[in-house]
Amino acid sequence: WVGLIQLFSAETGEPLAIFPDGVIQRIRVAVTSALAAREMARKDASVLAVFGSGWQAGAHIPAFCAVRDIKKVNVFSPTKDNREKFAQKMEQLVGIPVVPVPSSATAAKDADILVAATNAITPVISAAWLRSGVHATCVKDCEFDDETLRRADRIVIHSRNFAPENYIAGCGDRKISAHDPVDFIRGNKSTAVGDASPFWIDSPELKDVIAGTVPGRTSPEEATCFINNIGLGIQFAAVGHAVYLQAKAKGLGKEIPTDWFLESVHP
Repeated sequence: WVGLIQLFSAETGEPLAIFPDGVIQRIRVAVTSALAAREMARKDASVLAVFGSGWQAGAHIPAFCAVRDIKKVNVFSPTKDNREKFAQKMEQLVGIPVVPVPSSATAAKDADILVAATNAITPVISAAWLRSGVHATCVKDCEFDDETLRRADRIVIHSRNFAPENYIAGCGDRKISAHDPVDFIRGNKSTAVGDASPFWIDSPELKDVIAGTVPGRTSPEEATCFINNIGLGIQFAAVGHAVYLQAKAKGLGKEIPTDWFLESVHP
């Protein structure tokens, strides 16, 4: 795989760093979910249920442990061997009990926070699990069904930009909102764009909750949901800057002269 992040100074335009995007991608999703939990989960939330045992699930557990005093993690993934190996690895990482369980309902039973971090394209979290005081989150909106979201007392979304905006060659100078521009070009507009107006799209955005203009929770009894519905470029800039500072402090990476990127003329 080749996926690169190029980090530039916002003040001078100087190129600062080039690095692979895989780990940054993982971190920025998990940290966004954790920031939402910091504002929306009960302060005394201590049991985390994680659905999934892959790349994103592995990032979410330490991220949530950083914002709440998590005492136990329940893990469900359909493949027994996967969830058991994952639980063992995560327990060594975070230093608290991480328990593989045989069903999603068992994972959710005593949980204060529900995290869907799967590759599923159908709902993962059941409305019945969204009890009073529970906070639920996802890595994509299809992991929630409408019944679960309508049951929530409070919904916050990552962004009202429902799909990435693209400029597509041959389609003029208008921006096209599409999850998959290739589908759009081929004429499969419904597949590319999907439902651009789900009932929750006008919910408050996470940025407003973090800024303090909208509350994330007003009582311990509220059931809350965060829909991590789309990625934003600024996430890569924010996490990339943190990685850049750490790399500089630890002397990691190979320095490339800025002169290599400069020119004496411009178009």
